[in-house]
Amino acid sequence: IWFECMAEDIKLCSIIESFAERIGTKVDTFGNLQAYFFRGVRSHSKNSSLERITISELKIQKNILPLVESIQTKLKILPEFANHHSNYNKKKSWSAISLQGYSSDVSFIGSPNEKKIREKAIEPFVLQETELMKDFHEVQELISLIGGQVERVRFMKLKSGQGELTRHTDLEDKVFGLNDGDVMRIHFPIVTNPDVKFSMWNLDGVEENHQMKVGKGYFLDTRKPHSAINAGDEERTHLVIDAYTNE
Repeated sequence: IWFECMAEDIKLCSIIESFAERIGTKVDTFGNLQAYFFRGVRSHSKNSSLERITISELKIQKNILPLVESIQTKLKILPEFANHHSNYNKKKSWSAISLQGYSSDVSFIGSPNEKKIREKAIEPFVLQETELMKDFHEVQELISLIGGQVERVRFMKLKSGQGELTRHTDLEDKVFGLNDGDVMRIHFPIVTNPDVKFSMWNLDGVEENHQMKVGKGYFLDTRKPHSAINAGDEERTHLVIDAYTNE
């Protein structure tokens, strides 16, 4: 017998789990979490413990704060950021600019893995650095500290005064994952403030609130639901690197 219910209905999930085995959780592109249970005699494959991670601080063997502080001094010379077109950016408060992407245009922040981007394509997509990358040796050094190859590299900004990304997942971009050759998203906070609320929901449907700190790097599994609100007086700016996973 199979049972299915919303993972965030903690009470109901607890009742079902008292007489059935919890098999796993399905996440959809809208950020819904469905928990699945089974009662009977059958073996089920187990997911890697890594799949339960929502956010994890990177173990970087170097003090990166001087690099971040150097980036901070250059933010004012950046060209205008491009609005991130998405259903969860309702207030147009989320924007980005490209240091490496699928165009030489710094304002092209999309990916060919996104259906809407593919449909509008005129020329083949080629992963390439933009003119901005040469001005940020600090970013190049952070990439080298991560190791391996990277895909898109962007500065992403969330406006102050209730700038908001509503709850969503990045499942539309099918390349994300933890298997060899998949893409994992890494955030380096450049400018932030204590009034930024960043939330993620784990596979048990529990909301986790995190404060990402300047001078640190973080892996985010954005396949899981997440949201962000900047209630502070200062814009939040992160360096976001999509890195290819490898063993």
